[in-house]
Amino acid sequence: MTEARSATIGRRLHEITCRVDGADRIGAMSDAAIGELSMRHATLQSCAQWRYGRGRIARAGAQLVAFGQAVIALAERAVEMPMPGFAHLPPGQIITPGFYFTAVVDQILRGVRRLLHTHDLSTTAAPGTLPAAASRSWALDAAADISSIGVTLSRFGTDLMTWGSSEYGFIDLPDEEPGSSTATPRQRNLPVLERIRSEAGRLSAIHLDLVLGRRDAPAGDMVEVFEEAGAQLSNPFDALELALRLLSAVVMGLEFRAQRVYAVCQNELLGSFTLANLLTLHAGVPRRQALVIAGEFVSSALADGVPPVGVPASLLHTVAERHGFAVADAERLLAEAYDVQRSLHFSGSLGTTHPDAVRALIARQHADLHHLGLAWSERRSADPAPVSPVATGQGRSGSPPQGDAGTRPGLPGRRTGRPGSAGPSRPSAA
Repeated sequence: MTEARSATIGRRLHEITCRVDGADRIGAMSDAAIGELSMRHATLQSCAQWRYGRGRIARAGAQLVAFGQAVIALAERAVEMPMPGFAHLPPGQIITPGFYFTAVVDQILRGVRRLLHTHDLSTTAAPGTLPAAASRSWALDAAADISSIGVTLSRFGTDLMTWGSSEYGFIDLPDEEPGSSTATPRQRNLPVLERIRSEAGRLSAIHLDLVLGRRDAPAGDMVEVFEEAGAQLSNPFDALELALRLLSAVVMGLEFRAQRVYAVCQNELLGSFTLANLLTLHAGVPRRQALVIAGEFVSSALADGVPPVGVPASLLHTVAERHGFAVADAERLLAEAYDVQRSLHFSGSLGTTHPDAVRALIARQHADLHHLGLAWSERRSADPAPVSPVATGQGRSGSPPQGDAGTRPGLPGRRTGRPGSAGPSRPSAA
């Protein structure tokens, strides 16, 4: 919507609210007329904010669906690539990037469904009712939903920062996305991920701001509710759009360094859960004691400085006998438990890291995203385009970042390039 049209709507609202029959001057108004004018103004302002908010919720929902589809596309490329899964920060077991990304998409789906519910529930607070004029509860609900989504985006960004650090080196981004350090020019920093976490953190702060603006206000027409707190109405949507725009660009340009990731899996004893399962299935060790034996086996191997590849079967025999169990085929169990590629195929049930199980989950998430995308399309076609804050009486001016999350936009405010280097090659994750 253009600024001219927004200004026209604002003037029209002003004319409607200021028209009082039989009163040419404010001093000539009766108390009843002044009360009618005040309620008319509050109702129409809540109407403008309500229509604006519904449009922004629908647009945010559609952009989240597009972002989820971008993450799913990345997951599909990496369902066979072993990768360390972290538990309490150290690596704990072998997963795949595809398995990890399905967890991110699951949280995005939850957020989209909550926003859809909030969008539909806002119709119960239609203009002219007390909830619309007094509480603007739909705005609190939308900000709470977006704040929860921001937590997911921030944690996702933190993992990407970890994977892209020099200590891990799991991922590469296109040369135009990392920045360089003034102190160490050859160092590749990821300021775009820092910016994403910053914007995601703002989402929770904005929600708290809206809560505090209504905290002590009575259920009536209050300035601190519809003007002071209402001035922040566009902020959560603006911050979410910027975070999605930046994170979508990262996701669509990200490549995994498959050889580096595989080497880390090989150099760690990451088959302990599998070893415990095999001890239970093939050696008759109760599950709980099998976990203890597997843990002591790994601790002993690390204490003796034994390399992960070629751990002697005698060590497993010793640990098992200490707990009163005999393991007849220790060499075969160790070879199966600590085979990096085979570990992904050990269990094929739903929810495991087996490539087929991950592909099945991806297919269901594809379908969920498709149906939610259709639902948002229906609501966007039924709702008017979001009105500029100029027409809603809000204090913040300016338009939100343009562009859907499904297209790879430019990244503002970055230092780019790596001095003296053409950049590393990026092997395929397949």
